[in-house]
Amino acid sequence: MEKDSKNTETKQCTIPSVMPRFFVDERNGCVAIRDNELHDPDDNGCDADKIDVVKFAMGEKIDTGKLITWHIDPKIVTEFRIECALLNET
Repeated sequence: MEKDSKNTETKQCTIPSVMPRFFVDERNGCVAIRDNELHDPDDNGCDADKIDVVKFAMGEKIDTGKLITWHIDPKIVTEFRIECALLNET
């Protein structure tokens, strides 16, 4: 506790963290649950072998002949969001 100029005690306020520890990182064709405590904001990659990746899934590759893209099933993304919310509850 601290004392103000009138020598009375004041309580110090603790502000809880606004950003949850775990978050879902959804990109074109992949999704990951990542840990904010290990996440390096200067590293923009997202791979299964990153230290902050808790869980990772890659979608299927689609080659149209002119364009290569990736598709991930929305059910997988939903599962990741649910699991992420459960991790943040603990």
